[in-house]
Amino acid sequence: MELKYFYKNRIHFQLAFLMFLFVSCKHDIGKLPKPISGNSNTVVISECGDLSVVSYSTQIQPIINLKCVSCHDASTGIKLYNYPNLVLYANSGQLVGCLNGNGSYLQMPPTGSLDSCTIKIIASWVQQGKLNN
Repeated sequence: MELKYFYKNRIHFQLAFLMFLFVSCKHDIGKLPKPISGNSNTVVISECGDLSVVSYSTQIQPIINLKCVSCHDASTGIKLYNYPNLVLYANSGQLVGCLNGNGSYLQMPPTGSLDSCTIKIIASWVQQGKLNN
């Protein structure tokens, strides 16, 4: 009888311990340490993922093609359909300014702003020198 009681309590203890581990191992992005500025080897991790090296071909171009090119193609005044044109607007500050709706820039896209991760990805690419990678 005493052995049954031991095993029953042992299972309860194990379940309680597993639940504790499950709840306590939650990854909270907001509590990650901030990177040290000036250190080029720092990996920048945010809720948007690793932003230490943003790729034009795999990250920026797909965003622009999906969100911008339907209005800003080769037939319009502001052409964002290729790398050289996009860099012109990035260099002037107009690209990030329009996405953030800053100052004298018109908020883009006009149907509503992009999500914060998309804007952070584009801003990181601009800060990293607008590489054609």
